[in-house]
Amino acid sequence: MRNLEFKARLDDPERALHRAEALGASLEGVLPQTDTYFKVSTGRLKLRETVGQPAELVYYQRDEDGANRASDYDLVRIEEPDSLLKILGPALSCLAVVRKHRTLLRLDATRIHLDNVEGLGSFIEFEVPVAEDEAAAKRRIDWLIRELGFEWSDCIRASYLDLILPAQETQT
Repeated sequence: MRNLEFKARLDDPERALHRAEALGASLEGVLPQTDTYFKVSTGRLKLRETVGQPAELVYYQRDEDGANRASDYDLVRIEEPDSLLKILGPALSCLAVVRKHRTLLRLDATRIHLDNVEGLGSFIEFEVPVAEDEAAAKRRIDWLIRELGFEWSDCIRASYLDLILPAQETQT
């Protein structure tokens, strides 16, 4: 699967929520999530545990410097995340754990995340699926960025893992 992504720091989550709802986005809920990242040779591999939902093992590759910040990913639902952690932890070694509270909104197939990330602060993310037409997805993400008061220059071209690793290193 493929999507285009945008992430920026968020000073006023409440305002962003109201602006997204004014565009027609529906609030899906607040999701406490724990992402455990594992050391792999290419891309990123994480086990995402979301309270009240099945866990997911997600592998993705993203060109952080690419113009559209496209992400290619695969995921599989995991019924026994504790058992998987016992296997993957020693086999691959854990890079970091990212904990967040994600407010999820949907606007058609687009996901809008208002994230409060432990140790990092508040962010907004958009994930626009690329069905067959990447140009249409690009127009959609550009529209969202503009309508929610951002510019591409606000884009943080790093994953939460990239942002949290330096913070964890200074604590040790």
